[in-house]
Amino acid sequence: MNEPNNQKTALIISTLLSFTTPFMVSALNVALPTLGKEFSLDAIALSWVATSHLLAAAVF
Repeated sequence: MNEPNNQKTALIISTLLSFTTPFMVSALNVALPTLGKEFSLDAIALSWVATSHLLAAAVF
């Protein structure tokens, strides 16, 4: 009896998450130059920041 309601909830959650993950990754890519200047990071360290954020998003 609750299956259509559960399916609708799952669809809404997966739709929101499929939008927020690319949005957060692109926001991080915009912030990378500022992070590099603020913390004196080189390109390799900045690539690790982006990679670890994407990995954490994929895990969760």
